[in-house]
Amino acid sequence: MIVNVNVKRADRKKRQVFLFFIFILTLTILSCKNENTKAGDAPGSSQEAAWLEDYSPSPFVWGYIDTMGSFVINPLFDDTRDFSNGLAAVNLNGKWGYINKQGKLVISNLYMTCGDFSENIAVVQGFDKKYHYIDSTGKKIFDCPGEECASFVGEFAVFAVNESFGVIDKKGNAVVPPRFRDLKFGAPGQFIAKIGNQEGVIGLQANWIIEAGSHSIKLAGEGYYIVKDGQQSSYFDTKGKKVAGPYNTAGVFEHGYAAVKKDNKYEVLDKTMKTIYATSKKLTSAGSGLWIEWQNDTTGLIIYNDGRYLTKKPYAAFLKFAEGTIGVMQGESWGYLDSNGAEMVSPSLPLAWDCIGGRIRFIGQSGYGFLDREGKVKIIPKFPEARDFKEGLARAASFR
Repeated sequence: MIVNVNVKRADRKKRQVFLFFIFILTLTILSCKNENTKAGDAPGSSQEAAWLEDYSPSPFVWGYIDTMGSFVINPLFDDTRDFSNGLAAVNLNGKWGYINKQGKLVISNLYMTCGDFSENIAVVQGFDKKYHYIDSTGKKIFDCPGEECASFVGEFAVFAVNESFGVIDKKGNAVVPPRFRDLKFGAPGQFIAKIGNQEGVIGLQANWIIEAGSHSIKLAGEGYYIVKDGQQSSYFDTKGKKVAGPYNTAGVFEHGYAAVKKDNKYEVLDKTMKTIYATSKKLTSAGSGLWIEWQNDTTGLIIYNDGRYLTKKPYAAFLKFAEGTIGVMQGESWGYLDSNGAEMVSPSLPLAWDCIGGRIRFIGQSGYGFLDREGKVKIIPKFPEARDFKEGLARAASFR
């Protein structure tokens, strides 16, 4: 009997010790969980839940079609972006990741937002609202040094700290400190910068190439900037030297040519700033080194740089030449001309877009379709939404 009592007492003590151990272990786990939540180590758990709670997908699901209109990546996604460097950002159930051209999710959908890949680097934003950069395998390269970061353009990207902008390189180093109200890319290694209400051009050492002033500045191409001061515009080179102007208006260079207006005369300039054509009629760019010469306020003709007419028939509105075609409007409808100015599609379409990737997106009675460069229907209008071709594939939608 004594032995049994001792055994029972021993068992009772063991149970008490065991229960106490479980109690301490439970408290420890709860404490760790609370600490982890406070530290934010649970990746965006509360933020992610809040985001997904408010998330509402569109009535479409998106996939990718080839140039014949067949889905090569089935419409499974809430949203998509164009392919870039062989990868495309896709939204699945409110979270963004990346797929390859076989439709395989190669970078998991873990992000609140994603940027396009440029030279195998992309910026992403987690549900903790923090930005960082990843490579094409999804591996983190470095954290954004500010509250916001943009995609890389060449070797540099813009970032923001307390609503002030600077520039980082591909190692995450701040090459231009974040002290500007705004920053835009200029010529290679230069940036159009705004400090206060004044705008200028800086280099990588944040040195002023064109001093900040009350003027506005935009990149003009061919190694020039357009500096607009009041009602006058002039061209400056990348060393900050004024090379032409002032003009009443000055346009950007396209295919080596730009249009300007001085007094009541319009001129076409080549990249040496030499005038090669002048007219009293208004000129706007038609792309590919061609121009629209407006005959009046409502119609225009397409001309070459030397003033020869490409078209004899006037139109009311124009897109820009792309891949040998241009969209033109007559009345309320759009059509297309070929590179010789001949109508390959008579104006009959409600909307029109540029030719990209060998296909022209248009809207028919049953949805979006695509023409080829000769104006023939290659993909019948059947998609409720579609985008242009990039890297051989186009985004297209189906109803859920």
